[in-house]
Amino acid sequence: MSSIATNEEEKAPYYGTKNNDLPRKDLFRELRKRWQFKTGRTASALAEILEITPQACAAYANNSPTGRSAPLWAIIRLCYELDLALAIHGDGVVCIPVDSLQDILDGENEQ
Repeated sequence: MSSIATNEEEKAPYYGTKNNDLPRKDLFRELRKRWQFKTGRTASALAEILEITPQACAAYANNSPTGRSAPLWAIIRLCYELDLALAIHGDGVVCIPVDSLQDILDGENEQ
């Protein structure tokens, strides 16, 4: 039986490790707050835009560890509504303005 040598000193990035998922509840909750602040509209209005029930919208933002997590499509839709993009790296997730992302992409194309 052969074995594969591994380096015990190497640590995989948090989001690059099996069974570690994106913090979808935290992302949705923060994006919902930003959306409500930007638009001045209610969570029920957001639910209508996302084509979900107000109860589902509340459940996705609930801080309970046993509650439902928002689906990735809902987070992406909120980012779209806010002109934000998700930047995912090994140990974190951040929301950045789409304009900044375009500047980064344009800079890469010039090289």
